[in-house]
Amino acid sequence: TDKSFKTEKLSAATGEYAVFTYAVPAGKTLYITQAAVAQFGVAVADMDKDQMCDLVIRDTTSATYPWWQGGNGGIGVIFPKPIVIPGGDTLRVDANNRANHVTNIELTVAGYEL
Repeated sequence: TDKSFKTEKLSAATGEYAVFTYAVPAGKTLYITQAAVAQFGVAVADMDKDQMCDLVIRDTTSATYPWWQGGNGGIGVIFPKPIVIPGGDTLRVDANNRANHVTNIELTVAGYEL
């Protein structure tokens, strides 16, 4: 079954983040094949500044971090080998504002569950 998760954080101050969690049902496995973050300044005066952010994908049950990447204005990645979250575990994905100003953050993760 295809899975897609999207969330946003509007007016995120420095250090704030967009986040979602998903508990993978027992007997299923979640395969994450792609992830993307877009981040941009809220104030017009901040739109041409650096929009530093990071994307963190973690399995909170096993306390592992299979992906952590920083970027400027956004991050987009397609995983040739999917990130695997086993049934019974909980996926948590954060997109963090590391800029020195208020931003809007959009976060999308996609994959499939078998």
